[in-house]
Amino acid sequence: DKNNDKNIINNITNKFNEFKCKLINHEFLKESDNEPVLMLLNEQFQNWGQTVSNKPSLTFIPRTKKAICDIVKLANATNKRVRAGGYRHSWSSVFSEDDQIFISMLPIKTVTQLPTQHYDLDLKNELEGIEI
Repeated sequence: DKNNDKNIINNITNKFNEFKCKLINHEFLKESDNEPVLMLLNEQFQNWGQTVSNKPSLTFIPRTKKAICDIVKLANATNKRVRAGGYRHSWSSVFSEDDQIFISMLPIKTVTQLPTQHYDLDLKNELEGIEI
């Protein structure tokens, strides 16, 4: 099963190599509503202060807890580390690493453009907002 997961990640990377740095749907990982998990291949990561920079092999933008669990399982099966980030304000290297997996807890546009554009909550995203 681990070899199958490694083959899947290799096939995904090879198949979508031409789409580097573009948002795509993951073919196999699904959100809890069965929609594909959004991801970026080989997208350069940089924190706000531009003091941390690296290139994760996969950057996922999940909307559900199920997707996060499946991303962690995929990372485990392919011997990759998983790091997650929000607004990327940290100055330390707690974020992703080269050739590893990064989970963005916010939309990519929100965390990569200055000034930050506030957006309406996505009601399909169970990771946004809080419950009172």
